[in-house]
Amino acid sequence: MKDLVLIKSQNFNSTLCDFYQNSNKEIFMTREQIGKALQYSEPMKQIAKIHERHKERLDKFSFVKMTNGRNVYFYSMKGVYEIYRWSRQPIADEFIDFVWNVMEEIRKGTFKIEPIQLQLMRETNKTLKFIQSKNAKDSIAKQLLEKMYGIDIPTLNVAQNEADNTVVEFINTQCRCTESVSIKVSILYESYISWCKLNKIKGLSKINFGRNIKLLGIEQELKHIGRIWIGIELLKGRGVS
Repeated sequence: MKDLVLIKSQNFNSTLCDFYQNSNKEIFMTREQIGKALQYSEPMKQIAKIHERHKERLDKFSFVKMTNGRNVYFYSMKGVYEIYRWSRQPIADEFIDFVWNVMEEIRKGTFKIEPIQLQLMRETNKTLKFIQSKNAKDSIAKQLLEKMYGIDIPTLNVAQNEADNTVVEFINTQCRCTESVSIKVSILYESYISWCKLNKIKGLSKINFGRNIKLLGIEQELKHIGRIWIGIELLKGRGVS
């Protein structure tokens, strides 16, 4: 299953859903995005539990692909429908209606996404948390997104749970956030400190930096190479040399 091509991205509520197609014209979605769309508090774990309970069925409609050092689980549309069948989430009916409508668009060939729009949509899900912060409530990015998608982005009153400004700016200017990437914890922190020194900013300690990264919804995993942040990487040419 190395021939997957991303053919459509579309928001379902606050979750950006990617639809992939193989050479046999089969459509797939990832476990993580299915879990997020169904609004599970722990998307990967909850879908994994459903899979384990119905392993005989779901093994036939899924596969695992190693991407950037992590296993990404893909489900065919039959697999997505099976997960819907066993999910007890209140939003499950709305989600499967959304998937059905997207599949109809793909089948009829009535969808069209320009490259710049696709790029914006892929980034919107991660940057929305930054845009919603009270320090960015009047930002140009917020105004452009509201105009482009015809939506109102509410301002969050995150009080003491708000991430430090230096961390937010570092992520916005030096990093890219998307599902299939990762970076070692040590490398990201070293790059942050280098960026702070370059801009004559007092950086946070390693512990506080990590806490702030988690406030932005980015999680850690332990791999054979050490601890890594999931869903984030440095932009090309950025970071420690």
